[in-house]
Amino acid sequence: MTPPTELSEFAKIPVHAATLAAGGGAHNGEEPVVDHLAFKRAWLSRIGISPANAVLARVAHGELGESMMPTICPGDMVLIDTSKREIPRRPPDYKSRKGPIYAFTTEEGARVKRLAQLSDVIILVSDNPDVPPEFLSKDRWSEVNVIGKVVWWGHTAEE
Repeated sequence: MTPPTELSEFAKIPVHAATLAAGGGAHNGEEPVVDHLAFKRAWLSRIGISPANAVLARVAHGELGESMMPTICPGDMVLIDTSKREIPRRPPDYKSRKGPIYAFTTEEGARVKRLAQLSDVIILVSDNPDVPPEFLSKDRWSEVNVIGKVVWWGHTAEE
């Protein structure tokens, strides 16, 4: 049996049955918690996330999960900080493709992309160079429901 002091070093983060598409969008309902993964509380604190604001979900398998490759691969698990929901503003001359990654929903479903606000447009950027960026004009901003900022991802190596 594990001593209680060792157990308190870990936070059990819920894994939701929801799927996030890196491409066009995955449709979910009210997806239940199907499991928990333990993360060291000290590590969560070091990266600035409270266990109460942490959730885990998987990126879709197959083509729906390929637009964030090679950074995030189909089937990867992502750790989301639900307290960080504001899309960062960028200056008009902003050129980087390496902005923060967010989990969010649109009418197309649940997705994961790099998001940035540039003047009167929200840009959705994929890491896969074969997938062009998407632009949402200000009149469509209400379509984006940010779940939170993706702060960690990991996957199981396949043979």
